[in-house]
Amino acid sequence: MAILRTLGSGEGFVGPSYLRLYPVKEVVAVNSAYGVDEFLPDVLIFGSTGAGEAFAYDFSRAGAP
Repeated sequence: MAILRTLGSGEGFVGPSYLRLYPVKEVVAVNSAYGVDEFLPDVLIFGSTGAGEAFAYDFSRAGAP
């Protein structure tokens, strides 16, 4: 995820939504802690709302219309 490498971590409002981008060094640990590889193998969580909702990228849909 190029944006994480470029921007690093951070948090704040994006429009009406709150976004916390996880530091690149934490992304693997967060995904492991939530069992993402087991339950959603094509998904990578990269942030959250800070209120229990995750922001993720679904690689199975990459290039899909």
